Amino acid sequence: MLKSFLDSGVFNFLYPVLLLFSVIGGIQFAIHYKKNRRWENSGTEAPIIGIFGLIISFTFLTSGNAHRERYSFIHQEAVSSEMLYRYSRELPDTFSMETKKFLLAFLENHYNYLANGSRKSVVQKAVVLMDNYWTFKTDFAKKNTDLETERKLEKLSTSFDNIKTSFSRIAYSYNERTPLAVMYLLIVGSLMIGFLVGFMNGVQNAVHYLLPVVYVVFISFIMIVIGDLNNPFEGTIRPSYEDLRIVSDHIKEHLTK
Repeated sequence: MLKSFLDSGVFNFLYPVLLLFSVIGGIQFAIHYKKNRRWENSGTEAPIIGIFGLIISFTFLTSGNAHRERYSFIHQEAVSSEMLYRYSRELPDTFSMETKKFLLAFLENHYNYLANGSRKSVVQKAVVLMDNYWTFKTDFAKKNTDLETERKLEKLSTSFDNIKTSFSRIAYSYNERTPLAVMYLLIVGSLMIGFLVGFMNGVQNAVHYLLPVVYVVFISFIMIVIGDLNNPFEGTIRPSYEDLRIVSDHIKEHLTK
């Protein structure tokens, strides 16, 4: 349930509202508190806020690294696809043409991975395309056993294996998320720190509203960005497949020549 809430657009609206109310609640409680007693700092406020800052910065860094890894896998697949295409041109035209058709179908299928409802079918189709191409390559190798052809096919096989590995890593990396327990900790912790920030400002002789406003805006944006990085299927922050499109367009140009 928490995962669905974090992935929904409701979270982006409701979370800042809850954070704002937590700060306002802290200010109101402080105003009521200082009517009857005098507040003295315990010295633990700054460490508590510091611990929360470390947790949220670590989570943000982890989510950013996961996003960067997806880009890295896409770059690897693009490079390996280009190498497979180039090595296939050293072989007979029939083999080169079959490689071009495989790459075009494979890359076009990959573009659809982010489409809602098509992810499972995209992976299944990719497996079928790779299996068919590998069968074609194996049959070709059995009919052409000279050393020169074997050497060329060995280089081609390495590039094909890299494509398969990169695609698998991309597909599975989209399901890697920050643990829900950590996200729950951040949400609850930010609301508690928000109450503390409001209280520490409200308990003073003059209430300062700038810091609470900065806290609400800053933490809200951070949590929304973390949520987007954790949800590459539906979030606004998604890896670009531009490298794969460039390779596909390059192959199409040679196919029409």
